[in-house]
Amino acid sequence: MNIPLFELIRKFCYRKNEEAKHDDSPLYSQHLGGQVQDDVGPSAYHIICLNDLIRGLKELSVGLLKNASLDIKQMLKNETESDITADLRKKLHRAKKEKLDMTAKHNAELSSYESQVARLRSEVEKGEALRQRLEYDLAVARKEAGLGRRAAEERLAEAQRIQEKLCGRLLAQITCFLSTTAAPALRLPSIRKLLPSIHIPARTPRPRLILQIILGTSFFCQHVNSGMGRTSPRMAVSDLPSTSTSADHSLRLPLRRERLQLKPKIQNLYRT
Repeated sequence: MNIPLFELIRKFCYRKNEEAKHDDSPLYSQHLGGQVQDDVGPSAYHIICLNDLIRGLKELSVGLLKNASLDIKQMLKNETESDITADLRKKLHRAKKEKLDMTAKHNAELSSYESQVARLRSEVEKGEALRQRLEYDLAVARKEAGLGRRAAEERLAEAQRIQEKLCGRLLAQITCFLSTTAAPALRLPSIRKLLPSIHIPARTPRPRLILQIILGTSFFCQHVNSGMGRTSPRMAVSDLPSTSTSADHSLRLPLRRERLQLKPKIQNLYRT
């Protein structure tokens, strides 16, 4: 450490001595008495050089301190700027990361919503197809029901016409039977007593009325047979005494057979 410092001092003194020689410094002339000495020895000139050296070192140290302070300030400034830059970079990186996370989350939610919308759209399409199929089935069922109802109404009207026709024929046959065959039996006293007991209520349906007339006629014939002294229930009304002609006797058997054939049909009509 001493050798470099001594060399620095010697060089500084030599430089100052050279400057004094060229500039004819009064301080140099005062201390040397106007005589120029080439060899610098331990004298007052060396003290002056040391003072100059100390002054120069002070100036140098002050300059170095100023430069060091400026460098420190610059370094602090640079460090502060670097810290701010690093902080800003961290914030920017964090913001980018948050942006990426938000974008990924948004994309995931968007894909989920799109899948839900697609599923709901498919459900709506299925429901629409089901509704159209049900409407078609309902229209077909209504059409078939209308056709069936129309056919049933036609069959019912046909059955009613047949019933009216059969009832008319049966009533005509019963009327003919009562007017031709059972008229002579009405002169018997026992039959006259029996007639008030045969009662048919008013507003009786026509099938039931016809059935009651048939049953009443059969009951009437049985009593006629019993009143005439017949014991067999197989005896017919044709065996009753009458004053009718042979033509009336020839009509009794066909009327009886037709009455017996129509009796089950009338009973079926009564049941329906």
